[in-house]
Amino acid sequence: MASAVMSSSGRLAAGGRYVSFYSSASDLAPRDGNGIGSDVFVRDLNTGRTTAVSTTPAGATGNGDSISATPSANGSRILFSSRATDLGVDPGDGHEHLFVRCLRNC
Repeated sequence: MASAVMSSSGRLAAGGRYVSFYSSASDLAPRDGNGIGSDVFVRDLNTGRTTAVSTTPAGATGNGDSISATPSANGSRILFSSRATDLGVDPGDGHEHLFVRCLRNC
């Protein structure tokens, strides 16, 4: 998918198949219509599929900025930071928190 909005901080997993990044584009993956700041994504370079990573338990993108995506060596997990309060347990402190999302085989 092409987007006119900037994406940033792409990081390639060691195997070279997966790249994680964050973007404020709303047309990179299904259900990314929150229109709020940036979200974290991973792209499978073999299949061309882009998946939203900074998502709620229901699968929607979070309600705050998510940035600094870093893949594990095999791309099965993505570490990122977020100010969203709906990605998991929210301690209610208003600070940015770290999240790890398991994408497969975890």
